[in-house]
Amino acid sequence: MTVLDNSVETTSYNSQVTSLLPGKEEIQQEDSTSSKAYVLHLTSFGMPRQFNLGMVVHSDFHESRLLSSLAKPGSACSLSDFVVLDRPSQNEEKSEVESSLKKSILADHQDTKIRLGEAGFEELLKSNVDAIFIYVPAELQKECVIRALQARKHVLLNDPVSTSLSEFKEQQECAKQHGKFIQFRTMFFHQFSVRKFFERVLCDERFGEIMNIECNVRVCYKDVEKVGVTLPLGKTDGAIRVLGRFCILVSALFYSRVGIFAHSAKVISAEFGSKGEIVSTRCIVKFTEGRVLEFDVGYTNFATRQSIDILAENRFAQMKDFIIQHPDGLATYRVYDRVPSSSGSMEIVKGEAIDVYGGPKEETIMWRRFAELSQSLDDQGGWDQSDRTAECRELANVALQTKRIIIALEKSVDNSFEEVIIDDIDYE
Repeated sequence: MTVLDNSVETTSYNSQVTSLLPGKEEIQQEDSTSSKAYVLHLTSFGMPRQFNLGMVVHSDFHESRLLSSLAKPGSACSLSDFVVLDRPSQNEEKSEVESSLKKSILADHQDTKIRLGEAGFEELLKSNVDAIFIYVPAELQKECVIRALQARKHVLLNDPVSTSLSEFKEQQECAKQHGKFIQFRTMFFHQFSVRKFFERVLCDERFGEIMNIECNVRVCYKDVEKVGVTLPLGKTDGAIRVLGRFCILVSALFYSRVGIFAHSAKVISAEFGSKGEIVSTRCIVKFTEGRVLEFDVGYTNFATRQSIDILAENRFAQMKDFIIQHPDGLATYRVYDRVPSSSGSMEIVKGEAIDVYGGPKEETIMWRRFAELSQSLDDQGGWDQSDRTAECRELANVALQTKRIIIALEKSVDNSFEEVIIDDIDYE
């Protein structure tokens, strides 16, 4: 791409600090030359009511960042119960476990009630918690989820990799039957920055229709915990499942809002580690109406870098730090105009830089948004077609589409990098 003029106008939106959750926002912008409209249902509900949360984990749980962020006032959640599912509930051992947990990962949650084993899980289901965060091995996850939903608890899941598409559909149907919300925590990782990018940039009528999305991500090995994995990497920690997921999720979110969905997926190249994990990969996902996502992601020994480029009819936009939040808390968007050149191609000319406050840490935003959306369903009496539950429905649809794309890409790897038509996949 050719940049003819590198002059950049800088605009600061520091006022957004106080408008993180200003009340219901609904933005609809339509390009006068197009029948497509970007409809933005960013429904915010003010400060959520206090949200009582229970957690179900195994004894190898080590996500102290999740627990420390939960203790922040901005999370709007209170950890009332903590269940260690694989520990027996004998009184002697319980006191030892409680003492150990209160000195370590539950240091910020001294009032949390600790329960052990199957009996503890049953007690949790009968308690007055609003929701349960489930972080257990894959073979136990489905049963725990279904039981929690049937007990009329909202559910947040840790690991989307361990849940098959058919199981997630079954769990979503169960959630809808009982009027409760279920979602993966990865769906909230970049809620604030991506929401603001969509609102401030993509909904501008000057931007035009999104034609192509390109992502370039390299995560330093010392930063891998920030994307939810630990060293040494295992086979399920590959670049498609972990890093590509973020690119796919954001693209599916942008495209689905204008009725565009994934058609096929292909891995162009991949590099494998010692355990068979994909350490770097280039992929292409083709959507309906000629739209495309291309991403190049991987792990590296060098500095972490991450960018997403959005190419539209009239403009070009770039967002940095869309996965791991920048240390200074700012998100920077760059937007350039595109004009026809003498050769007939489109060239990029002058634009602007927009600095947006990045909001609280990703984990804190995750808890808060989960509480808000769960309460929106409670207030409506379950899943309906109202604006108030629109974001719940959108996230459910995007989660399903994200899973379908990842499955297709993994199938492409297995089939010697062939293009895979997404509707032809057997998801069982």
